[in-house]
Amino acid sequence: MIAQLKLFLDRHRDRSGNPAGGFIFRNPLGNSLNLDALVTEVIRPAIEAEKIPWYGWHAFRRGLATNLHRLGVSGKVIQQILRHAGCGRSDEKVGVELFPSCSPIAVRVTKIGSKSGGRECA
Repeated sequence: MIAQLKLFLDRHRDRSGNPAGGFIFRNPLGNSLNLDALVTEVIRPAIEAEKIPWYGWHAFRRGLATNLHRLGVSGKVIQQILRHAGCGRSDEKVGVELFPSCSPIAVRVTKIGSKSGGRECA
């Protein structure tokens, strides 16, 4: 597992009372989290405070795949994270894009989601 992801999930599990099963991200009633409400109540306010536009879940998944690829995560792991049937789909359909350096927006979004600031590209 990706070290930063494992750290985040371990912390989240501890804060959630170390449940033995069920949804990883759930609402206070233990049901699946409403992702539209998450965008409205958490994601948009956080990124708008940083003057970063929200382009929706499709763009989020593409950006996630691109940033994981930049971090050296294998296509197979990206495929599993995105729950795709094959690596080709992760690279071709999600649109892993390679740039010589990190986009400033990607770096800022990574810093919002991680107190350590994530890993910046050289």
